[in-house]
Amino acid sequence: MKTRLFLFSFIICICGLHISIAQQSKDIDKTSNTTNARTITNARTVEELSIDPINVKRIELTRKELTVFPKEILACVNVEELTLSNNKLTSIPSEISQLTKLKRLLLRSNELTTLPASIKNLSELQLIDISNNKIITMPSLAGMRELQRLMVSNNQLSSAGISFDNIPELYDIDISQNNFDELPDLSKLPKLAVLNASKNKIKVIPSYVSLLTNLLTLAISENAITAFPKEFYSLKFLTRLDISRNNMSAISNDIIGLSNLTSADFSYNGIAKLPAELFKMANLQNIDITNNEIVELPEIDSTCQFRSFDISNNKISKLPNSINNLKGLSRFTLKNNKLTTIPAGIGSISRLNTLDLTNNPLESLPIKELRKLQDLRQLFIMEKPEPIQEK
Repeated sequence: MKTRLFLFSFIICICGLHISIAQQSKDIDKTSNTTNARTITNARTVEELSIDPINVKRIELTRKELTVFPKEILACVNVEELTLSNNKLTSIPSEISQLTKLKRLLLRSNELTTLPASIKNLSELQLIDISNNKIITMPSLAGMRELQRLMVSNNQLSSAGISFDNIPELYDIDISQNNFDELPDLSKLPKLAVLNASKNKIKVIPSYVSLLTNLLTLAISENAITAFPKEFYSLKFLTRLDISRNNMSAISNDIIGLSNLTSADFSYNGIAKLPAELFKMANLQNIDITNNEIVELPEIDSTCQFRSFDISNNKISKLPNSINNLKGLSRFTLKNNKLTTIPAGIGSISRLNTLDLTNNPLESLPIKELRKLQDLRQLFIMEKPEPIQEK
């Protein structure tokens, strides 16, 4: 009986030892796999690229002082995102086309002058960011049917250096801070929604702009534009427009055709007169007309829905009595004009939170009307703010 108990206990001990060893082995394997998965799928050093390149999905080699494209990257044939920003690269090898799974390519802030022609073979690429380089010409991107975003700001591109044919999914383009004297042909981009062409030398907006029926945002500040073609005002879905720092002398009555516009910046132009149609746009909420030559405002329609209205640094000497139609206005900035008084109707702008009248030759204020403004928290009359005490 004792012998049987001894053998039974011995067997249990052996089995327990076996289970313990097996469990420890599984734990070690699990730890090892976790470590490998972390370092292999998301490589942050050149050395990590060689551990198991076939499993690398994301490469981020930002600020590594790279002067040459690391050849180890080419073995990572399943990589989906490649970031080599903020280095000193002067060229990208044509063999980059081997990375056929690549979806995001970020090469901003290097010293590149062009990209290899083979880049168009990256058929799954969705984003190209080559901002802040020295690029003069771009290779053809025709046939890149998955490309959605193209960021090429702050380079040396001109209208002859880039083409936008057969890129049907492209919806976001940033060509700001280049040498464009005209907009490149964008008429074959049916999904274009966001265009930033600021800080170029553009003088004319082409009539084909009417074909950009899905355009939501247009930033074209700091150019030499004097007017928009009539076709521009057919863009029913445009919501944001920045035309600041150009050579505009007037705003067309056709502006009312931009029926979904919510934000408009006309600052730093030479605009002398505002159309009444601007104050009949039911969706326009934020408008900046600072630093122009405006002498007076037109009558304000009851449909006007401005929330922020900045007309600082103009030559306005009088406000219309219809100012009380700005029922939803929260911030009203009128500094550096020639106002001597404010209409009594100001007290009807019940949502007004901030009123800036700094540096105007004011002779009187409708104090009783101002006291009606329960939401008013800041009243600027001189260089330093005069806060309104809460009642």
